[in-house]
Amino acid sequence: MEGPHRESSLSATDTEARFRRFMACFLDLAAGGPAPLWVREHESLKRAILDEPTETATGTQETTPFAIVSVDWKGNVSTFSPELLGLADERYGDFMLGNVRTDSLDAMLTSPRFGALRHDIEAGIAQCRHDCAYFQFCGGGAPVNKLSENGSFVSTETLFCRLNRQAMLDVVLDRLRPSRREGTWRPA
Repeated sequence: MEGPHRESSLSATDTEARFRRFMACFLDLAAGGPAPLWVREHESLKRAILDEPTETATGTQETTPFAIVSVDWKGNVSTFSPELLGLADERYGDFMLGNVRTDSLDAMLTSPRFGALRHDIEAGIAQCRHDCAYFQFCGGGAPVNKLSENGSFVSTETLFCRLNRQAMLDVVLDRLRPSRREGTWRPA
């Protein structure tokens, strides 16, 4: 659910359980084929789980200012979630921070619009850090999904988060847990 798309076929009550089963089967097939597939989400979460645990998550590109820079055909610049480039909101306007032909990076960084975006996205991240057991592996969610699904950057869990982050993490964790039948590690 992003921008004008206010409903999702993934909103059904059994979607999360079905998604977990699908991803578990998909990852088994991907790993077991003659030419195993590399699945980005699986590999990045596996690395995050097996690396030295930390107290807080590393910020994600979508929540780190100017880690992602989006520029439209007119030269207008936006940051955070790339999908914000084509959206508008009552509070923030059109999410354009400036134009590459007319505005300096300093002007964009000191603009009131950027300040409001950054403040609210950071407040949403703080809520996630406080409320969510998955925060260490997520870093605070995707701003565009928070805005589109919850109506505010200052919010927490979204459908995108429950499927793309939480369900995926659960599937990867299940693949890493010792098998109770055989006393061995499952293939990862």
